[in-house]
Amino acid sequence: MAKIVIIGGGFGGVYVAKGLARTQYDITLIAETDSFVFSPLLHEVASGVLDPKAIQVPLKTLLPKRYHFHKAKVTAITFKQKTVTAGKKIPYDILVLAPGARAKAKGSTLKTLDDALAIRHMMTKLPKKAHIGIVGGGPTGVELIGELAKRHQCTLFQGSDVILPAASASFRKRVEQILAQKGVHIMTNARINHNGKGYVQLDGGHKVDLDYLIWCIGVQPTRIKTDKDIYNEKNAIIVDKYLHVNSMDNVYALGDAAATSAPMLAQAAEQQAACVVKSIRGKPTAFSFVNRGFLLSVGQHMGVGQVGPFVFTGFSAWWLKRTVYLFKIVDLLPKCRLAAEYTKKLLVPQQSL
Repeated sequence: MAKIVIIGGGFGGVYVAKGLARTQYDITLIAETDSFVFSPLLHEVASGVLDPKAIQVPLKTLLPKRYHFHKAKVTAITFKQKTVTAGKKIPYDILVLAPGARAKAKGSTLKTLDDALAIRHMMTKLPKKAHIGIVGGGPTGVELIGELAKRHQCTLFQGSDVILPAASASFRKRVEQILAQKGVHIMTNARINHNGKGYVQLDGGHKVDLDYLIWCIGVQPTRIKTDKDIYNEKNAIIVDKYLHVNSMDNVYALGDAAATSAPMLAQAAEQQAACVVKSIRGKPTAFSFVNRGFLLSVGQHMGVGQVGPFVFTGFSAWWLKRTVYLFKIVDLLPKCRLAAEYTKKLLVPQQSL
Protein backbone atom coordinates (compact mmCIF):
# COMPACT_ATOMS: atom_id res chain seq x y z
CA MET A 1 0.00 0.00 0.00
CA ALA A 2 1.44 3.38 -1.03
CA LYS A 3 2.32 5.73 1.83
CA ILE A 4 1.23 9.38 1.72
CA VAL A 5 2.74 11.85 4.18
CA ILE A 6 1.03 15.23 4.63
CA ILE A 7 2.97 17.98 6.40
CA GLY A 8 0.76 20.63 7.99
CA GLY A 9 -2.47 20.70 9.99
CA GLY A 10 -3.92 23.89 8.51
CA PHE A 11 -6.49 24.30 5.76
CA GLY A 12 -4.31 22.86 2.99
CA GLY A 13 -3.20 19.75 4.84
CA VAL A 14 -6.59 19.02 6.40
CA TYR A 15 -8.52 19.42 3.13
CA VAL A 16 -6.10 17.08 1.33
CA ALA A 17 -6.46 14.54 4.14
CA LYS A 18 -10.27 14.76 4.06
CA GLY A 19 -10.28 14.51 0.27
CA LEU A 20 -8.37 11.22 0.37
CA ALA A 21 -10.62 9.65 3.03
CA ARG A 22 -12.18 7.14 0.64
CA THR A 23 -8.91 5.97 -0.85
CA GLN A 24 -6.84 3.00 0.29
CA TYR A 25 -3.57 4.85 0.87
CA ASP A 26 -1.61 4.57 4.12
CA ILE A 27 -1.82 8.22 5.23
CA THR A 28 0.15 10.06 7.91
CA LEU A 29 -0.45 13.71 8.81
CA ILE A 30 2.34 15.55 10.65
CA ALA A 31 1.66 18.83 12.49
CA GLU A 32 3.34 20.82 15.24
CA THR A 33 0.08 21.19 17.17
CA ASP A 34 -2.65 18.65 17.84
CA SER A 35 -5.53 20.94 16.81
CA PHE A 36 -6.86 22.43 13.60
CA VAL A 37 -7.47 26.15 14.17
CA PHE A 38 -10.02 28.06 12.13
CA SER A 39 -7.68 31.02 11.62
CA PRO A 40 -10.11 33.41 9.82
CA LEU A 41 -11.80 33.93 13.20
CA LEU A 42 -8.68 34.59 15.29
CA HIS A 43 -9.51 38.31 15.49
CA GLU A 44 -12.74 37.49 17.32
CA VAL A 45 -10.89 35.37 19.85
CA ALA A 46 -8.33 38.16 20.30
CA SER A 47 -11.07 40.72 20.99
CA GLY A 48 -12.89 38.44 23.43
CA VAL A 49 -15.95 37.93 21.25
CA LEU A 50 -15.48 34.18 20.69
CA ASP A 51 -14.36 31.44 23.04
CA PRO A 52 -11.05 29.92 21.87
CA LYS A 53 -12.61 26.43 21.93
CA ALA A 54 -15.11 27.52 19.27
CA ILE A 55 -12.44 27.70 16.57
CA GLN A 56 -10.25 24.68 17.27
CA VAL A 57 -10.76 20.99 16.61
CA PRO A 58 -8.48 18.10 17.65
CA LEU A 59 -6.87 16.83 14.45
CA LYS A 60 -7.42 13.22 15.49
CA THR A 61 -11.19 13.78 15.41
CA LEU A 62 -10.99 15.23 11.89
CA LEU A 63 -9.09 12.31 10.43
CA PRO A 64 -10.42 8.83 9.64
CA LYS A 65 -9.44 6.33 12.32
CA ARG A 66 -7.15 4.45 9.93
CA TYR A 67 -4.98 7.57 9.43
CA HIS A 68 -1.83 8.14 11.45
CA PHE A 69 -1.31 11.46 13.24
CA HIS A 70 2.19 12.47 14.34
CA LYS A 71 2.63 15.60 16.46
CA ALA A 72 6.11 16.89 15.75
CA LYS A 73 8.14 19.56 14.00
CA VAL A 74 9.48 18.52 10.61
CA THR A 75 13.21 19.30 10.59
CA ALA A 76 14.28 17.80 7.27
CA ILE A 77 13.11 16.18 4.05
CA THR A 78 15.34 13.87 2.00
CA PHE A 79 13.81 13.57 -1.44
CA LYS A 80 16.47 11.14 -2.62
CA GLN A 81 15.60 8.64 0.11
CA LYS A 82 11.90 9.64 0.28
CA THR A 83 11.97 10.31 4.02
CA VAL A 84 10.68 13.02 6.33
CA THR A 85 12.47 13.67 9.61
CA ALA A 86 10.11 14.66 12.43
CA GLY A 87 11.61 13.27 15.61
CA LYS A 88 11.97 10.04 13.63
CA LYS A 89 12.36 9.18 9.97
CA ILE A 90 9.03 8.63 8.20
CA PRO A 91 9.11 7.11 4.69
CA TYR A 92 6.74 8.22 1.95
CA ASP A 93 5.74 7.37 -1.59
CA ILE A 94 3.77 10.61 -2.04
CA LEU A 95 4.54 13.79 -0.11
CA VAL A 96 2.22 16.77 0.38
CA LEU A 97 3.80 19.96 1.72
CA ALA A 98 1.42 22.35 3.46
CA PRO A 99 3.52 23.71 6.35
CA GLY A 100 1.89 27.14 6.22
CA ALA A 101 3.56 30.40 7.10
CA ARG A 102 4.71 32.37 10.12
CA ALA A 103 4.31 36.01 11.11
CA LYS A 104 6.99 38.30 9.68
CA ALA A 105 7.07 40.73 12.59
CA LYS A 106 8.37 40.34 16.12
CA GLY A 107 6.29 41.45 19.07
CA SER A 108 2.50 41.18 19.27
CA THR A 109 1.19 39.54 16.10
CA LEU A 110 -2.00 37.74 15.08
CA LYS A 111 -1.17 34.52 13.25
CA THR A 112 -1.74 31.72 15.77
CA LEU A 113 -4.20 30.91 18.53
CA ASP A 114 -1.48 31.68 21.08
CA ASP A 115 -1.12 35.13 19.49
CA ALA A 116 -4.86 35.69 19.79
CA LEU A 117 -4.88 34.63 23.43
CA ALA A 118 -1.93 36.92 24.22
CA ILE A 119 -3.78 39.90 22.70
CA ARG A 120 -6.96 38.88 24.52
CA HIS A 121 -5.06 38.82 27.82
CA MET A 122 -3.52 42.23 27.13
CA MET A 123 -6.95 43.71 26.35
CA THR A 124 -8.10 42.81 29.89
CA LYS A 125 -5.25 44.90 31.31
CA LEU A 126 -5.77 48.02 29.22
CA PRO A 127 -8.14 50.76 30.36
CA LYS A 128 -11.12 51.66 28.22
CA LYS A 129 -10.18 54.12 25.46
CA ALA A 130 -6.53 53.06 25.54
CA HIS A 131 -4.76 53.98 22.29
CA ILE A 132 -4.07 50.84 20.26
CA GLY A 133 -2.05 50.84 17.06
CA ILE A 134 -2.35 48.14 14.43
CA VAL A 135 0.28 47.90 11.71
CA GLY A 136 -1.02 46.46 8.46
CA GLY A 137 -4.16 47.33 6.55
CA GLY A 138 -4.83 43.89 5.11
CA PRO A 139 -7.86 41.77 6.08
CA THR A 140 -6.39 40.68 9.44
CA GLY A 141 -5.56 44.21 10.56
CA VAL A 142 -8.88 45.63 9.39
CA GLU A 143 -10.99 42.92 11.02
CA LEU A 144 -9.08 43.17 14.30
CA ILE A 145 -9.29 46.94 14.50
CA GLY A 146 -13.00 46.75 13.67
CA GLU A 147 -13.49 44.65 16.79
CA LEU A 148 -11.29 46.71 19.11
CA ALA A 149 -12.53 50.16 18.07
CA LYS A 150 -15.72 49.88 20.10
CA ARG A 151 -13.84 50.22 23.38
CA HIS A 152 -10.53 51.77 22.41
CA GLN A 153 -8.98 54.60 20.45
CA CYS A 154 -7.42 52.94 17.42
CA THR A 155 -4.97 53.91 14.69
CA LEU A 156 -4.35 51.78 11.62
CA PHE A 157 -0.89 52.16 10.04
CA GLN A 158 -0.61 51.13 6.39
CA GLY A 159 2.69 51.31 4.53
CA SER A 160 1.12 51.76 1.08
CA ASP A 161 -1.31 54.42 -0.12
CA VAL A 162 -4.47 52.30 0.42
CA ILE A 163 -5.76 49.71 2.87
CA LEU A 164 -6.92 46.33 1.51
CA PRO A 165 -4.89 46.74 -1.70
CA ALA A 166 -6.22 43.46 -3.12
CA ALA A 167 -9.85 44.59 -2.81
CA SER A 168 -11.83 46.69 -5.27
CA ALA A 169 -12.02 50.47 -4.86
CA SER A 170 -15.74 50.31 -4.01
CA PHE A 171 -15.11 47.63 -1.37
CA ARG A 172 -12.30 49.68 0.21
CA LYS A 173 -14.49 52.78 0.28
CA ARG A 174 -17.22 50.98 2.23
CA VAL A 175 -14.70 49.62 4.73
CA GLU A 176 -13.09 53.04 5.19
CA GLN A 177 -16.51 54.60 5.83
CA ILE A 178 -17.33 52.03 8.52
CA LEU A 179 -13.94 52.42 10.22
CA ALA A 180 -14.35 56.20 10.17
CA GLN A 181 -17.74 55.85 11.85
CA LYS A 182 -16.06 53.78 14.54
CA GLY A 183 -13.50 56.53 15.10
CA VAL A 184 -10.53 54.65 13.61
CA HIS A 185 -7.72 56.89 12.38
CA ILE A 186 -6.23 55.47 9.18
CA MET A 187 -2.69 56.54 8.35
CA THR A 188 -1.55 55.50 4.86
CA ASN A 189 2.03 55.70 3.55
CA ALA A 190 2.94 55.32 7.21
CA ARG A 191 6.03 53.21 7.70
CA ILE A 192 7.26 52.61 11.25
CA ASN A 193 11.02 52.88 11.60
CA HIS A 194 11.21 52.75 15.41
CA ASN A 195 9.01 51.19 18.05
CA GLY A 196 9.74 52.92 21.34
CA LYS A 197 8.25 52.52 24.79
CA GLY A 198 4.78 54.04 24.55
CA TYR A 199 5.19 55.38 21.01
CA VAL A 200 6.13 54.63 17.44
CA GLN A 201 8.14 56.81 15.08
CA LEU A 202 7.33 56.94 11.39
CA ASP A 203 9.58 57.66 8.46
CA GLY A 204 9.98 61.42 8.48
CA GLY A 205 10.20 61.60 12.28
CA HIS A 206 6.50 61.86 13.20
CA LYS A 207 5.74 60.21 16.56
CA VAL A 208 2.46 58.64 17.64
CA ASP A 209 1.84 57.84 21.32
CA LEU A 210 0.38 54.36 21.88
CA ASP A 211 -0.54 52.08 24.75
CA TYR A 212 -0.26 48.88 22.73
CA LEU A 213 0.97 47.93 19.26
CA ILE A 214 -0.09 44.89 17.21
CA TRP A 215 1.63 43.84 13.99
CA CYS A 216 -0.51 42.42 11.16
CA ILE A 217 1.90 42.95 8.28
CA GLY A 218 1.84 39.60 6.58
CA VAL A 219 3.59 36.27 6.78
CA GLN A 220 6.59 34.38 5.46
CA PRO A 221 6.47 30.75 4.32
CA THR A 222 7.70 28.11 6.72
CA ARG A 223 10.96 26.72 5.37
CA ILE A 224 12.04 23.12 5.90
CA LYS A 225 15.59 21.85 5.33
CA THR A 226 15.74 19.73 2.16
CA ASP A 227 18.35 17.96 0.05
CA LYS A 228 17.16 19.80 -3.09
CA ASP A 229 16.69 23.50 -3.71
CA ILE A 230 12.91 23.95 -3.91
CA TYR A 231 12.55 27.54 -2.69
CA ASN A 232 12.39 30.93 -4.43
CA GLU A 233 13.87 34.17 -3.11
CA LYS A 234 10.89 34.61 -0.75
CA ASN A 235 11.30 31.12 0.73
CA ALA A 236 8.11 29.92 -0.99
CA ILE A 237 8.14 26.45 -2.57
CA ILE A 238 8.34 26.57 -6.36
CA VAL A 239 5.53 24.58 -7.99
CA ASP A 240 4.25 23.95 -11.51
CA LYS A 241 0.64 24.36 -12.64
CA TYR A 242 -0.24 20.98 -11.11
CA LEU A 243 1.36 22.02 -7.79
CA HIS A 244 4.21 19.51 -8.29
CA VAL A 245 7.47 20.47 -6.57
CA ASN A 246 10.70 20.64 -8.58
CA SER A 247 9.32 18.39 -11.37
CA MET A 248 8.77 15.57 -8.87
CA ASP A 249 5.47 13.89 -9.74
CA ASN A 250 5.11 12.46 -6.23
CA VAL A 251 5.65 15.70 -4.29
CA TYR A 252 3.10 18.52 -4.02
CA ALA A 253 2.98 21.88 -2.23
CA LEU A 254 0.02 24.11 -1.46
CA GLY A 255 -1.26 26.84 0.82
CA ASP A 256 0.74 29.76 2.16
CA ALA A 257 4.05 27.94 1.62
CA ALA A 258 3.58 27.46 -2.14
CA ALA A 259 4.65 30.05 -4.72
CA THR A 260 1.41 30.59 -6.63
CA SER A 261 -0.48 33.70 -7.70
CA ALA A 262 -3.42 32.79 -5.44
CA PRO A 263 -4.09 34.95 -2.36
CA MET A 264 -3.26 33.59 1.08
CA LEU A 265 -6.88 32.75 1.87
CA ALA A 266 -8.67 29.65 3.14
CA GLN A 267 -10.66 29.39 -0.08
CA ALA A 268 -7.42 29.28 -2.09
CA ALA A 269 -6.01 26.47 0.09
CA GLU A 270 -9.28 24.58 -0.28
CA GLN A 271 -9.16 24.83 -4.08
CA GLN A 272 -5.49 23.82 -4.16
CA ALA A 273 -6.24 20.82 -1.96
CA ALA A 274 -8.94 19.69 -4.41
CA CYS A 275 -6.39 19.96 -7.24
CA VAL A 276 -3.82 17.86 -5.32
CA VAL A 277 -6.40 15.21 -4.44
CA LYS A 278 -7.42 14.86 -8.10
CA SER A 279 -3.79 14.44 -9.15
CA ILE A 280 -3.14 11.79 -6.50
CA ARG A 281 -6.22 9.94 -7.72
CA GLY A 282 -4.83 9.90 -11.23
CA LYS A 283 -6.77 12.80 -12.71
CA PRO A 284 -4.21 15.65 -12.94
CA THR A 285 -5.85 19.08 -13.02
CA ALA A 286 -4.01 22.37 -13.42
CA PHE A 287 -4.66 24.74 -10.53
CA SER A 288 -6.50 27.95 -11.33
CA PHE A 289 -7.82 30.11 -8.49
CA VAL A 290 -11.48 31.10 -8.72
CA ASN A 291 -12.46 34.03 -6.51
CA ARG A 292 -15.75 33.07 -4.90
CA GLY A 293 -16.25 36.43 -3.27
CA PHE A 294 -14.76 38.54 -0.51
CA LEU A 295 -16.33 38.83 2.94
CA LEU A 296 -14.95 40.94 5.76
CA SER A 297 -16.26 41.60 9.26
CA VAL A 298 -15.71 45.11 10.59
CA GLY A 299 -16.91 44.67 14.15
CA GLN A 300 -19.91 42.83 15.55
CA HIS A 301 -23.00 42.79 13.31
CA MET A 302 -21.17 44.82 10.66
CA GLY A 303 -19.49 43.52 7.55
CA VAL A 304 -18.65 44.22 3.92
CA GLY A 305 -19.04 41.68 1.15
CA GLN A 306 -18.45 41.50 -2.57
CA VAL A 307 -19.72 38.86 -4.98
CA GLY A 308 -18.84 39.69 -8.57
CA PRO A 309 -19.37 43.43 -9.05
CA PHE A 310 -21.90 43.69 -6.20
CA VAL A 311 -20.77 45.20 -2.89
CA PHE A 312 -23.04 45.05 0.16
CA THR A 313 -22.61 46.11 3.76
CA GLY A 314 -24.18 45.81 7.20
CA PHE A 315 -25.66 42.93 9.14
CA SER A 316 -26.32 40.84 6.03
CA ALA A 317 -22.62 40.78 5.09
CA TRP A 318 -21.62 39.97 8.67
CA TRP A 319 -24.21 37.18 8.88
CA LEU A 320 -23.24 35.75 5.49
CA LYS A 321 -19.57 35.57 6.45
CA ARG A 322 -20.43 33.65 9.60
CA THR A 323 -22.73 31.31 7.73
CA VAL A 324 -20.07 30.55 5.12
CA TYR A 325 -17.40 30.00 7.76
CA LEU A 326 -19.72 27.89 9.88
CA PHE A 327 -20.15 25.41 7.06
CA LYS A 328 -16.43 25.37 6.36
CA ILE A 329 -15.75 23.98 9.81
CA VAL A 330 -15.20 20.32 9.11
CA ASP A 331 -16.36 18.66 12.32
CA LEU A 332 -19.91 18.47 13.76
CA LEU A 333 -19.08 19.40 17.33
CA PRO A 334 -17.32 22.67 16.47
CA LYS A 335 -20.18 23.50 14.07
CA CYS A 336 -22.66 23.14 16.92
CA ARG A 337 -20.40 25.01 19.31
CA LEU A 338 -19.80 27.83 16.86
CA ALA A 339 -23.49 28.04 15.94
CA ALA A 340 -24.34 28.35 19.63
CA GLU A 341 -21.74 31.11 20.07
CA TYR A 342 -23.10 33.09 17.13
CA THR A 343 -26.72 32.63 18.17
CA LYS A 344 -25.85 33.98 21.59
CA LYS A 345 -24.11 36.96 20.02
CA LEU A 346 -27.19 37.73 17.91
CA LEU A 347 -29.50 37.70 20.92
CA VAL A 348 -27.24 39.23 23.56
CA PRO A 349 -25.15 42.39 22.90
CA GLN A 350 -21.47 41.51 23.19
CA GLN A 351 -18.68 43.81 24.32
CA SER A 352 -15.18 43.38 23.00
CA LEU A 353 -12.47 43.44 25.66
